[in-house]
Amino acid sequence: INEVSLGSNNYASGKGSSGYVYYQSPVFNLSPGQSTGLSLLPKRKNKNYYWRIWIDFNADGDFTDSGELVYSADNVQGQITDNVSIPSTASGTTRMRIIMSYTQAPTPCVSGHDGEAEDYDVSFVSGSGSKTQFVQVNPLSAIIYPNPARDFISISLNTSITGTAMLLDQNGRLLN
Repeated sequence: INEVSLGSNNYASGKGSSGYVYYQSPVFNLSPGQSTGLSLLPKRKNKNYYWRIWIDFNADGDFTDSGELVYSADNVQGQITDNVSIPSTASGTTRMRIIMSYTQAPTPCVSGHDGEAEDYDVSFVSGSGSKTQFVQVNPLSAIIYPNPARDFISISLNTSITGTAMLLDQNGRLLN
């Protein structure tokens, strides 16, 4: 797997040396109830591949539940461009698995297959029908305390922002 694009998220991963890689960054931000553009680019564009994408919507640590297989393509050569539908009930942050296989349709927990598997984190951001807009607050215009924090934080801004605020960690993951 050379490159993965999902919505506005794009990641050029290259080939993992072990055949399996878990990328903790980037986190793919997806909107529940939306159809999201997908692009998958293999390293070798002249071979045929079987592709599968699973999202662990219920965050139970597997990809075997109904509805978790969100994309499949069989015996396809070159770059894939398509769409993936995200259920309106999707929420929180969970894992997404992408598998590309040369010889047969993969299962979510295949080992020793002829291909590659990549895992990513995905975060579902609801906008209740409106577009999500990310506004980065200048750290000099915000007072955030206590630091370090354990159970809660307070944020004081000297500007006005209307809407819902989300707090992301340094890797772009949504903090609950």
